Amino acid sequence: MKAHIIKIISNQYTISLVDGMIAEAFCTGKMRLKDQLFVGDYVEVGEFEGRYGIIDIYPRKNVLKRPFLANVDQAFILMSYDDPKFSYELVNRLIIMIEVAKVKPLVVCTKADLATSEDLKAIGEYYESMNYPFFFTTNKSFNKELYARLKGKISVFCGQSGVGKSSLLNVIDPKLNLRTNITSKALGRGKHTTRHVELFNLGEGLVADTPGFSSLDLSGIKEEDLEASISAFDPYRTCFYRDCKHLNEPDCGIKKAVAENHIKASFYATYKEMLKMIQSGNIHAYAHRRLK
Repeated sequence: MKAHIIKIISNQYTISLVDGMIAEAFCTGKMRLKDQLFVGDYVEVGEFEGRYGIIDIYPRKNVLKRPFLANVDQAFILMSYDDPKFSYELVNRLIIMIEVAKVKPLVVCTKADLATSEDLKAIGEYYESMNYPFFFTTNKSFNKELYARLKGKISVFCGQSGVGKSSLLNVIDPKLNLRTNITSKALGRGKHTTRHVELFNLGEGLVADTPGFSSLDLSGIKEEDLEASISAFDPYRTCFYRDCKHLNEPDCGIKKAVAENHIKASFYATYKEMLKMIQSGNIHAYAHRRLK
């Protein structure tokens, strides 16, 4: 029978069966010889002396790294307005990495009570002008439009530690009672409060709260995949060269869109930085760069 992995701790797998029943399962010897299992995987299970054993895995449509999570529909990128301070650069990097993984990104500004309406409008216009949906929330209330986006989807809430991922999920559903913690004043980053990946039923969909991101991994990404994945570029792909990388090539539609402010210059700069790192082969240095 088919099941969905919703939590993994050590060698213990929590699965959701087709009838909605939640059960524990183990990985059979046959399965251990196959691909590593992740939360979000759809698997085939059998019964062995009253226990469920995972015997096969269904094809994945995508995998997010850091941490690993499979078959994701959309990713809410959370960045607090302050404490830690909102970083366009970090959000832009995460948008690009998430799109490379074939997941739809959405941007959420948390702790919006610390911002003015003009501040929030500026952030919203920045991302919505490139067709990235934008929402803002506080630790005491949530956005109804954001909540409506959860229905029928597998979603992940991601971003730095301390931006309020667990707090927001607790506001949406207090029964989750996820651990939260304050931001470290010395480091300007929050302490990690989420220790493992787990899918929760929320808003008629499934949502994952993930440990905070501290670095980005570019390993295994080809430069053509990076360029082709960015949806903000799609309306402006009128380049003279079919393999244009939008760096120094003439008659580039993307560079023209940047000059006309259809694509934000700082977003384009993040793309160029990531592309040059891949081209130079210096991905190790970038993978261990702290996200500040």
